Amino acid sequence: MPTPPTGSTSTQKSSRHWNADLLKVISIIGVVYVHVSSRLSADPSLIPDIQSFCRFCVPAFIILFAYFTEFSSRSSEGLRYHTSRIRSLLIPFFFWSVLYFLIEANWSKLTPSTLLTTHFSGFGWAGQYFFIILFQMILLFPLLQKLAGNRWTAYGTILATVPLFIWLGYFPETSPPALQSLSLRPAPYWFAYGIIGILAARGKIPVIPAWTLPLVLLLPLENHLLSDAGIRSDPYLRPAVFLGSGIVTLAFLSKTQFSIGNIPWVSKTVKIIAPHTMGIFVLNPLFTIAIRSPRNPFAPAFAGFPPLPLSFILVLIVLPACLATSQLIKRLHCGWMRGKS
Repeated sequence: MPTPPTGSTSTQKSSRHWNADLLKVISIIGVVYVHVSSRLSADPSLIPDIQSFCRFCVPAFIILFAYFTEFSSRSSEGLRYHTSRIRSLLIPFFFWSVLYFLIEANWSKLTPSTLLTTHFSGFGWAGQYFFIILFQMILLFPLLQKLAGNRWTAYGTILATVPLFIWLGYFPETSPPALQSLSLRPAPYWFAYGIIGILAARGKIPVIPAWTLPLVLLLPLENHLLSDAGIRSDPYLRPAVFLGSGIVTLAFLSKTQFSIGNIPWVSKTVKIIAPHTMGIFVLNPLFTIAIRSPRNPFAPAFAGFPPLPLSFILVLIVLPACLATSQLIKRLHCGWMRGKS
């Protein structure tokens, strides 16, 4: 992959984009938190708010995907590159989908229809929908590049996403049932994120200062207000999630220097985790299932923990376990199982 501008701190000599790696590590921690906490009995206030705070993570990954795909496609034959990219995702998608199907399928109620709609269409396991979105984004990436190439279509698509998400996020009951059944999977919902990533790669996005990062607090605030109003909508299809995710991600992709990168243990941690974010992504549901399984002899030890502290304890268990397994997979030359980070 061609190396984009590094945006690295003075302590970083790696060719990797250090700010992007830092964001990837923060985002994968957020993803793991959402997945493990979703299997706990709901805390009446704090866990849903923390989960909503973490909702910027998936949009951040989509923006990063478009950002690095734009760099990669410049020096590669377009069709060949996109075909290779889909192939690299199809293998881990089917491998993990089959594995999670075998683990969690309700065999007594299984039909050909439920096999497809329940286990292989985006919600068979935590995070499967992300692959469905990526497949569409790869196939439509030439269209996104054309949209990003014109100021009117680029910024028009970005601005149009705000009223779209106001409708879907604040008035979900008014959308057609067929659209509701698709949930967050249609690619057009993610077009703006893709265009933002492409524009950032082309240097056409103004520098976003670090002081804008607290805008991510809009996410739990919006979630809290919607919950109080009794509005239930997809947490990713909301305007505050769109605005907060876009601004925060662009702050990381700009030339902003994060002093946290000068802390040795932080720098080392980012360097270790960043190349394994996809491995952690596909593995964390497996470890979450295993830890919370009644067959786990250690499960009773968690029974007395309140949900909030338990959610953080589980992240501290699941994340290192996924990282170690992803590293083992790499050493065994089975990288096809986890795809590319």
